[in-house]
Amino acid sequence: MKRLLKFTSLTQRFAVWFTLVSLLPIIMIGNSFLHTFENEIKKTAIQSLSAIADKKVEQIDTYLNERLLDAGLLHDATATREAMLEFSVVFEEGVNSHAYRQLDAKYRDHFKRFVEDASYYDLFLISVKGDIVYTQSHESDFATNLITGPYRDTGLGRVTRHALNNLDSAISDFEFYEP
Repeated sequence: MKRLLKFTSLTQRFAVWFTLVSLLPIIMIGNSFLHTFENEIKKTAIQSLSAIADKKVEQIDTYLNERLLDAGLLHDATATREAMLEFSVVFEEGVNSHAYRQLDAKYRDHFKRFVEDASYYDLFLISVKGDIVYTQSHESDFATNLITGPYRDTGLGRVTRHALNNLDSAISDFEFYEP
């Protein structure tokens, strides 16, 4: 067994040392190439993700600008102005009053068509006091106040305060909205 580990001739020693010495640069160069390729792949992946993210931001901006135009059209519509005035008045009587239910029935189809055509989830009419006087879906936020009520700290509450204070429209950040 000891005889196998001993190199008796100079040629054997030279061959072993030559093999070890020649493999060292190959291993070092291979390792260098590996790290270079790894860094390039990471760079390429980051650039691809960045390009995708930029495209998504552009799509979201376009979508939100279209929704702002829709909101502007809705705001300028005569029926919406009349509904806002009428809902603000009858809201004081209560959302279960006969006058409110009658007004709701009068405008429900009008707003339903708008919501469906624009592929919206819901539509809100918010009074200058911050009360949600009408929603298409009547969820838990209906008939609450966005300035003092339970949803005051939501994106909708912040945008409502901004709109009422500055008389200007705004878009909230993306976030979960409970109702």
